[in-house]
Amino acid sequence: MKLLVITQKVDQEDGVLGYFHWWLEKFAASVDFLTVICLFEGKHQLPENVKVLSLGKESGRSKVKYLKRFYKYVWQERHNYDAVFVHMNQEYVLLAAPLWRLLGKNVALWYNHKIGTWRTRLAVVLANVVFYTSPQAFMSRYKKAQQMPTGIDTDHFSFDASERDRSKLLSIGRISPVKKVEMMVEAASTLARGGEQFSFDIYGPVPDEDRGYYESLQGDLPEQVAFKPLIKPEDLAETQRQYGYFVNVTQAGSFDKTIFEALSSGTVVVTSNPALKDVLGEKLICQEGDAESLAESLRYALNLSSEEYNEVARRGREYIENNHSLNQLIKSVLGYLRP
Repeated sequence: MKLLVITQKVDQEDGVLGYFHWWLEKFAASVDFLTVICLFEGKHQLPENVKVLSLGKESGRSKVKYLKRFYKYVWQERHNYDAVFVHMNQEYVLLAAPLWRLLGKNVALWYNHKIGTWRTRLAVVLANVVFYTSPQAFMSRYKKAQQMPTGIDTDHFSFDASERDRSKLLSIGRISPVKKVEMMVEAASTLARGGEQFSFDIYGPVPDEDRGYYESLQGDLPEQVAFKPLIKPEDLAETQRQYGYFVNVTQAGSFDKTIFEALSSGTVVVTSNPALKDVLGEKLICQEGDAESLAESLRYALNLSSEEYNEVARRGREYIENNHSLNQLIKSVLGYLRP
């Protein structure tokens, strides 16, 4: 099988989208030839059966030139792919699905956002199949939609059963209101006032539009909390192993992949996502948007015995291996795309 993948960025050093490099490696190992069209091309080390074509954002090209290049590549490479996998960006389905249909190419759209528009609904009509991971995703309502594993590289995020520093809390994600960083800061303040011994490192970039939000957090910042720059993808697994707990309170429908990377690594997670109740237990699940509830869950976590901690960590790893591995994801996607 020959596959065309369309994605935003191919850059193994990108702190947000660098993980997709692992996806491409796995796709390449499972198909005869892989063509990748990306908006931005950065550093990558992909197998010989992979061809990367950039629309040119890394060179500052205009949107008109992006569009011309897109159609050029889609037509030029038409004999080098049997099916199309569009990652995240519904616009590419809208632009090229009629042509792909004429060429007899199956088209899959990966779209995991909670909110969709009329464009999203039209993309669903045009695609042969759509994929999502979260039960709360916009796509989950459609008959042609298929729920997928999150796609965690369990070899990279390998399980580490060694003793952790269980006074250290970690969170990874952009410093933005959608990540509810203020809730984590408020919960940390509550823990500090209660005399808990801990540190809390929050890694992530500050988008330009959220600079004011970031600055507003500084006034109430307890000394136990530190903001740090986003981690390179290749350093994520090692960073996970330096912390006892991973904290994520993004809205439940997001199914943030950083949660699953932490679980795969053997890090115990504290989250507001109720979908993980059977894995983590009720006391490690806080109420969404409730800082006091988060503080209670963190206090409980910080006082787990070694036996309790190791049991939760083991369940988390098994959950990822059985439900969310990258190998399972690639197999499922290709199964729906093969002629």
